[in-house]
Amino acid sequence: IDSRSLVNNYLDMLAESLHIHIAGKSLPREYLLIVQMGSVLAEHFRLPVNYSALSDDGKRVHKDLILILRECLAAVSLATPVDPKRIVKRLKILYSVLAKLRDVIDKNVHDSVFNLSSRRPITNATRTLLRSCKSKSKRQRSFVKQSRDSVVPDPHNYTNSIASS
Repeated sequence: IDSRSLVNNYLDMLAESLHIHIAGKSLPREYLLIVQMGSVLAEHFRLPVNYSALSDDGKRVHKDLILILRECLAAVSLATPVDPKRIVKRLKILYSVLAKLRDVIDKNVHDSVFNLSSRRPITNATRTLLRSCKSKSKRQRSFVKQSRDSVVPDPHNYTNSIASS
């Protein structure tokens, strides 16, 4: 399983859970469920092959992730009711730690692609790959394939025509 994809999926689920809370529709059982889903992520990085792929920063952030997951699990599993605001606060911290882990993993992938490309001549395919890795998020990329017949205005021509008018 790809670590980046797993982290991104859990981030999406966590964001949706926090969004539902803001709308006032969440129940304590839903908090427990979302935190238990985080244990899948913890188990994923328990495998030596996945943990060894993390950089030193990644291993440090992973420790933070395990700590906040334990705190979240303790907060949602207590027999005495806990204020939902405290639970949400911990879930937001969990979200920020996960986002840091995602960024560290993305940086490692980008660095490995850069190191591989520096060992051999840069081809057009490598340039395209490096450009695509520089974008901020996969969600910002368009997966619509443009044909040569499609009419997409060139922004440079548009600004040049305005300047000449």
